[in-house]
Amino acid sequence: MSNKSKVMNQCFNGKHNICFSFKGRRDDQRGRKSQRIVLHNCIQTLLSDPIVVLYTDDNYICTGSLTGKVCLFRITRKENKGVNTDVSLLEAKPKRGDSEKNDSTELSSKSASDTPQRNSLEDSCRDNQNGIENDRSDSIGVGTSAMSNPAVGFSRKSSNGTIEVLEKYHILCMFRNNSIKSIYIDKNYAYVYYESCIDVFCIRTYQFVKKMNVEVANNKQVIYFENLILFNNSKSLFIYDIKNNCTSYFYKNFLKNIVIFDFNVNYLLCYKNNFGKCHIRVLQININAQKCEHELIFCVDFSSKFISHGKFLDDEKIIVAKNGRRLIIFDFKKAVDMYRIKKLKKKILDIYKSVENLLFILVENEIFIFNLSTFIFYKCVQLPAGLFYFKWSYFIRHKNNKIIFSSDRGIYFIDYPVEEGA
Repeated sequence: MSNKSKVMNQCFNGKHNICFSFKGRRDDQRGRKSQRIVLHNCIQTLLSDPIVVLYTDDNYICTGSLTGKVCLFRITRKENKGVNTDVSLLEAKPKRGDSEKNDSTELSSKSASDTPQRNSLEDSCRDNQNGIENDRSDSIGVGTSAMSNPAVGFSRKSSNGTIEVLEKYHILCMFRNNSIKSIYIDKNYAYVYYESCIDVFCIRTYQFVKKMNVEVANNKQVIYFENLILFNNSKSLFIYDIKNNCTSYFYKNFLKNIVIFDFNVNYLLCYKNNFGKCHIRVLQININAQKCEHELIFCVDFSSKFISHGKFLDDEKIIVAKNGRRLIIFDFKKAVDMYRIKKLKKKILDIYKSVENLLFILVENEIFIFNLSTFIFYKCVQLPAGLFYFKWSYFIRHKNNKIIFSSDRGIYFIDYPVEEGA
């Protein structure tokens, strides 16, 4: 079998996980073998139904696909806070796998009549908050052999010394006529926004709660920040607040023909391409004011074919990706070009800044970790081939000591606590 055929087989085989190498600095590689890191496939998707929205927090990973499929994965908190790079850490706990298998078997053997009835979804969510959780296993290992029941799995070491792990997730919704635009999760509910409505699901019982209609039409772009959803229809901006009684704000006569990269409660980052010139702008906004206005506080123009990504690093700095390969950091308060990160050989798929002041850069088959305090690359995660074959939009996050990223086969995460002094 050729190498190309093997890569395609990996793309279409969604039941197995991959163990890959974790590379550090060049100085650290001398005389030392690369560490093994387990790659967890926590949400699986079809190749023809890519993920268009990824929401992550410390407790949940939620995805929305092109056809409207919504999947939810609950992040398990581990007692051991160390870096899960040792294969023996997974094999040293056979009792946990046995207990999970028994619990899942007992759950499947229960009949519907044995399940206590609840008066409402509110009661169901309230009971789960008080400690009554569904009897399920959130992290299940799966071997290379065929499985008769995917909910009851196991972990084992394969012949080549790698560990294959498959995680269990829940499907909240299978199909909608409109694609998903954004997802937000609070303490009890998951809010899934489509073209003209918001579906609300209970994250404790995984059941549909209600539907909220939103009359916003002709949206050119929809992005979100926490509980705020921003709509851009080329004539005005509409910010929808899910948490605060669905309050809305309007920005009329806004800049035309722009692309909005990022926003928060204070600032908005956008850019416009005009005859080979890229205009980067930062606007100061106030979503709590009675009369919503915006003020231009930073603008820079430079020659470039396009700007692929843009993010706020904090309330003073932004980062943009020039031509998809060169990352540039600006201080928009001082209006200076702070730092230019070296040009990458591969096209940037996504970037994410963590609370530990680290920049995670996802490229094809690699993840670079850049220290924003010291301005150096100090980690490189080598991913297996075949995860980014179809060139969809991809995402990367770092939450709850995990590197989370999307691929053609779904969502993967790596146990990666940030080292002290990184």
